[in-house]
Amino acid sequence: MAGGWAALTVLLVLGRARSSEPEHHSLGEWEQPLAVEWSHCGVEMRDSMIVCAADPADPVRLWIDHSRAAEARVRVDGVEVPVEPFTVAEEPLGQGLRVPIPEGALELEVVVPDAEGTRGWAMMLGRAHLPADEARNTEAITGWSEALGGTDLDRMERTTTRLSDLLLEAGRVQDATLVLIQASFHLRALRAFDATERLLERAQAIGGAIPMGRMMVSSHQGLLVWSRGAFHEAAPLLRDGARLSLRLEEPLGMSDSLPIYAEVLARLGYYEEARHWTRKSLENRTATACDQASVLRTAGWINLVLHAREQPHDDPVPLLERAIDLYLDHEDCAHKTSGARLSLALLAFGDGDSDEAERHLHKTDVGALNLEDRVRAADLRVRLALALDDVVGAWYAWGELEAAAHEVDDDDARWREQVRLGELLSKGGDQPGALAALELAEQRLDRLVRMQAVVGVARTATADRYLEGTTELVSLLVDQGQHERAFCVAREARARRRSAAAGLDALPKGQREAMREKIRVYHEHKRRAEQTQTLIDARPRAQEPILRHDASRAVEEANALVDEVVEALMLATASPRCDGLVPPAPGELLVGLYPCEDEWLLFAQGEHETSAAAVPAPTPAELVAGPSALGRLLAPIAGALAGATSVRVLADREAELVDVHSIPLDGRPLLARLPVTYGVELPVLEPPADQDPPRALLLADPTGTLMSAKAEVEMIARELVDARWEVAVPRTSAAEASSELSLSGYTLLHYAAHTATNEDEVRVWAPYPAGEAGRLPHLQVGPKARLEVHDILARRPVPPVAFLAGCKTGLVELDAGSTSLALAFLLADGQQVVASRENVDDAVGLEIARRFYARFGRSAGADAAMALHEVQAELLAEGREQAVPYRVWVR
Repeated sequence: MAGGWAALTVLLVLGRARSSEPEHHSLGEWEQPLAVEWSHCGVEMRDSMIVCAADPADPVRLWIDHSRAAEARVRVDGVEVPVEPFTVAEEPLGQGLRVPIPEGALELEVVVPDAEGTRGWAMMLGRAHLPADEARNTEAITGWSEALGGTDLDRMERTTTRLSDLLLEAGRVQDATLVLIQASFHLRALRAFDATERLLERAQAIGGAIPMGRMMVSSHQGLLVWSRGAFHEAAPLLRDGARLSLRLEEPLGMSDSLPIYAEVLARLGYYEEARHWTRKSLENRTATACDQASVLRTAGWINLVLHAREQPHDDPVPLLERAIDLYLDHEDCAHKTSGARLSLALLAFGDGDSDEAERHLHKTDVGALNLEDRVRAADLRVRLALALDDVVGAWYAWGELEAAAHEVDDDDARWREQVRLGELLSKGGDQPGALAALELAEQRLDRLVRMQAVVGVARTATADRYLEGTTELVSLLVDQGQHERAFCVAREARARRRSAAAGLDALPKGQREAMREKIRVYHEHKRRAEQTQTLIDARPRAQEPILRHDASRAVEEANALVDEVVEALMLATASPRCDGLVPPAPGELLVGLYPCEDEWLLFAQGEHETSAAAVPAPTPAELVAGPSALGRLLAPIAGALAGATSVRVLADREAELVDVHSIPLDGRPLLARLPVTYGVELPVLEPPADQDPPRALLLADPTGTLMSAKAEVEMIARELVDARWEVAVPRTSAAEASSELSLSGYTLLHYAAHTATNEDEVRVWAPYPAGEAGRLPHLQVGPKARLEVHDILARRPVPPVAFLAGCKTGLVELDAGSTSLALAFLLADGQQVVASRENVDDAVGLEIARRFYARFGRSAGADAAMALHEVQAELLAEGREQAVPYRVWVR
């Protein structure tokens, strides 16, 4: 722990409504609704009571989580005292107070008004004291300190346990917890993960009922699972620690939790949030110089990651250089300069400056690096040698990498080992050996993605971080003429980015029923939140803060349940394989676009043959000019396109931005020649059962602000009824809560309304429900009711066909960062989704819908791609060059 013995003390005490004397609480008695957290005083247990030993020179910090916290009154020994309020921008629902405590005070009391009168909370105050047998503790402390300075893991754990027992016997709850936390930090750094876990479990048992314990245990549990590679599990734990440190103005917590939380978010693909918390951690000026240097180093690393991902970032060089200067100025942390130098070397190499990278790497003391950084340093040495065509040096460096990977023995290290081996063997002409090594790297990547990320943004970010191995394998297979296998690897890699969760049937019976119950409770919480939001408009303005607080808490409870359900289903899902993905249908041509560094690989696969060709990557000017300038992309497969009856585009990463359906072929947009769909690489589903008659659910704008929506829905209803469909059109005000809207039992859903985003909400505490990106569009289905991505996933199965006529319902990966609304419907077992990644003009949308439904469900059957193809062909036949603004997304 960066702050050593520094006292970091917080306590969560929940009060209960009362009108008489305050209640004093002992450990384990926290079940009441008023939440008060406190810090900046010592914590001891005396006669089964928690005592806050306050320093008159340092005001006690209180954080009150209550809708009327701003009205709180604070008394010390029965006398109301002046307090200094403070707020946290990222925590708008709470109120912080700085409370000066006079010498000799015995009781602190907080009273908050509510509908029943008041709610109160109280705690004992006192003066810190040391036990009489301090000599025995001093001996134990000496032995413990010596153990932490060594590498004897058993002794370290044994002396820590003994010292914490002695401190606990003396009532020193805080110190007993901190001893366990600090030892766990050292054991984790030595990769003694089981021993670390045991000490953290002990710390949880001793101090878990108080926020000091919650904050430190949560943060260090996050560090532990992060070290084990489970980033998606680490982030919520680190988030809990970070929230408490901000609420209680704890500099040690901010220097420990915030920068690591930011780094994990950067690895999970929450780049905007990572940048926010990086800057926030740099504002903490009260940490020690060594702690400040560590924060600067982490901030430099995070901005290095953002720079590599071409995201907005601050210049990492000054941050890392300042960290090195601070380290060198303080002997007790001077050895840590090597980690910052390694980051500078990685940055220089990524920018193509091998000489600068070599200079920084030469100054790096590998022996002073932790094990993970030793792997990165050896990996960089291999890459530098290969860049300089120094094959002998590269093999020597690979030997260092192999040894370091063996010592660490995790999938990240082994992945690096195999990818570099593949590159070395390929350079030496051993193509079979290179392919075998790269195939092993892909197997490691499968495990890495499942370990580091469950769903959403994190899967995409993890796949991007390890992209070079996949690209090397795909390119090598194409060079060897193994086109079908190369396309298969590319498809599996794309599927890995967004693998669909298994259904409830994949779970054991007991777990299946538990998940159904969680989904039911989730809908209850969501209903309560949306109904409370509705009350805000109907109740007096004075009640608005109370209602917003209640709604927010209901949303938090619902989101926690979503994460549990999605994670359980994802962990039951097998890694994607080609034989489980949708094969080409008779007459269908799969067109794959796989970007490499300077070129794109173009694949074409029919029922019997797969071809591959390399084409120059589109220039920025071509991309700005649009599809009309990109005809050359399809030129190598013009013959295959001429013989196809339909096309499914499988575009990876930036290639998804290209509207392939609008690229001209022989002077006409491809969509005018034949149906074009966009596949997302989800597992094959059984075709939906035929309905007789088929049923459609039409949702119109519930806000009354989209004037064309009512006319659109009425027109669609007439067309479908004329085609013998059964049509349901709920009243626009019927869905007071999204949980009241059922999507089951329909063949078609048409949504004709605005999409909106959560721009008014604080969106910095990632990861968000079901791994979503921040501020994604959602469907407005009632005055206050909305369907977000995770709501759609919770309604599985959805109608096989969905037409989402709102704006930006079909954002691609580079737009959304993760799961779009269109993809959510496919993940929830949909088959075809019509959606746009752009804003759609109301008049254009209405015209397209009129023409679409004149065909859909009739001659074209329930085939959205065929209907959209006929609309485009009709527009061209009328001499209108207008491109259809929608894509049809399929599995």
